[in-house]
Amino acid sequence: MKRIITKQSGLKKATSLFLALGIIVLLINVSCKKLEENFDFDKLSKPSWNPEFAVPLVNSTLYLADFLEDSSNLSIVSNPDQLLSFIYSDDSIISATAGSFINFPDQHFEYLLDFDTPSLPPGFFDTIDFIRTYSFITDKESQRLDSIFLSDGFLRIFGRTNLNRDKAELKLTILDIKNIATAEPLVIYSRLDNPGGQNSWVYFDTTYNLNEYKMGLNDVQDTLANTLTYFIDIIIEGDENPDLSPYTCELNSSITDLEFDEAFGYFDKYELNFSDSLSIGLFDDAIGGGINIGDGSVKLTFDLRNSFGLPVKFETNQLYAYSKQTPPYTVDIELFGPGIPNIFDIQSPDISQMGRAVETNLDFTQANFAEAFNIGPQTLFYDLSGYTNFDQDTTSQNFILNDSRVVLDVDLEFELFGSIADFTVEDTVLLDLNENPSELDYLLFRLNINNGFPLEATAQIYFANSSYQVLDSLITDDNYILAGAQVGPAPAYKVTEPTRKITDIMIDNERIKNITDARYMFFRTALSTTNQGLIKIYDDYNLEMKLGTIVGFTVDTEN
Repeated sequence: MKRIITKQSGLKKATSLFLALGIIVLLINVSCKKLEENFDFDKLSKPSWNPEFAVPLVNSTLYLADFLEDSSNLSIVSNPDQLLSFIYSDDSIISATAGSFINFPDQHFEYLLDFDTPSLPPGFFDTIDFIRTYSFITDKESQRLDSIFLSDGFLRIFGRTNLNRDKAELKLTILDIKNIATAEPLVIYSRLDNPGGQNSWVYFDTTYNLNEYKMGLNDVQDTLANTLTYFIDIIIEGDENPDLSPYTCELNSSITDLEFDEAFGYFDKYELNFSDSLSIGLFDDAIGGGINIGDGSVKLTFDLRNSFGLPVKFETNQLYAYSKQTPPYTVDIELFGPGIPNIFDIQSPDISQMGRAVETNLDFTQANFAEAFNIGPQTLFYDLSGYTNFDQDTTSQNFILNDSRVVLDVDLEFELFGSIADFTVEDTVLLDLNENPSELDYLLFRLNINNGFPLEATAQIYFANSSYQVLDSLITDDNYILAGAQVGPAPAYKVTEPTRKITDIMIDNERIKNITDARYMFFRTALSTTNQGLIKIYDDYNLEMKLGTIVGFTVDTEN
């Protein structure tokens, strides 16, 4: 079981985890701050003299997490063997819901009904009936809509007739549309009264809300797919008006604005899009150097949760790692090995799991991530498409809910196993140092490091003015400030003994003036694993750092 060391949302400058950049920042920033806090040069006056003060600045034990800044997509975890891993995670990418892309088109149809009326004495009734079948238009040609549980929609009947009866009525019964609660079929009435036969035409228009109705379009007895059967009754009452048969009824009907809670049948092929990028902060500030990732140390995981009750297949349109500094700059990711298409199926719920999401966890162990990480990528780009009913088997039984969807989580895990050779990072920091350096005669910084990490570093800092012109550098001779701890044999590659190094940095008055005139510091740090060999980073590694300064300054006093 993995233990989370720290949960952070990304990594702004992960290279500082390899120690050198953090040390230099402390050396400069902490020292200047301490000097400003402890000395008020305005209180001192001539004559001149040169005292020395030793000032302790830092005495700390630092672990890996101490070198990391807050970030939005990084977790550091300790594996069962205490080997540390970085896990970069992308926020959940959610597909469109079924209700937003599976549509039931508006339906419009009309019937011309011609009929004769029977001879009826006043007060007696008769019915003239018709049966009409309508083929429901589907969103895709191959769809089979067995049943749809509706949450909204309207059925409208409208038209006209030249029937000249005092009292008459049109009754429309649709056995294929039933109330979900009562199972009663939908029945709609429209009055066709024409008292005294005064009007040449009688117009009718009735709309019914289909909320909480179930529409069944493929009963066993149906010979055609996706059909609605209308039972139309014209009910007339005998009166004294003359019989002007034959009569006509122009019946129009529409079904519009259908929305559903659940639907069953076969829904054909739709595309779901998943496109995003995953930031890999570890190499953000890199400008060069060699990287060699240990075998099997990088792993990509897709966690997919699917609530569509139908087959879903994925393929990648693009999946590649990108480095801004190392050729070939992009490396295409082959999830299953060379020459094998990036295509995979995910699990789907069965009817007993309706309303739940079924999870598919894919761990791509055959992918060429070592090749991708060896260019020091800053970003993993991916553009995937999920396809419903990819094989288009029209006999399959599907179900969907209005809120059915697929959710994709992406995790990229890097076990800290590999080697680096002169892996160089660069960064710029804005300065605002003491603007009165004339009293300072010199500064001597002593950096005492006991290093339990198998990493060594060289470093240099350049000071530049507001026009980015370099005024001076901090380290003038040996810039090797961090010695790597000794490493044992494979497969553990564990540190056998920490190393200690003391580094003195002297800055005289002239250089202090250059530094305090500076407005920018340019950091350049080159990192290597011990002897440029393979290493692993474990959760108990630490660095003990002591930093102090001896300050020599001139004081002018006046009597």
